[in-house]
Amino acid sequence: MVDTYGTLDFEGIADETKIKNVVVYGSPTASTTPVIDYIGVDDIVITQPTGTNKVVTLSATYNYVPIFSTLPFSNTSLQFSIGATTSMRTGP
Repeated sequence: MVDTYGTLDFEGIADETKIKNVVVYGSPTASTTPVIDYIGVDDIVITQPTGTNKVVTLSATYNYVPIFSTLPFSNTSLQFSIGATTSMRTGP
């Protein structure tokens, strides 16, 4: 999550747009074919590191809707959210 070009900066992370593109498209540049179906860059949340914790957190949430989206004879939705989170230390 840190772009390194000859010098390493522990105070910041790579551009958030590029990070989100890597998660969704597998590349820092957006394309038309996502690696993960039904997830867009808007579903990705990045929490910046602070001077105290030096941890960047990346979270993704997907709203799953099964083939039968409601229970028969009722309007009860069967949709639920699936989430995943990962954290990475950015400095010593």
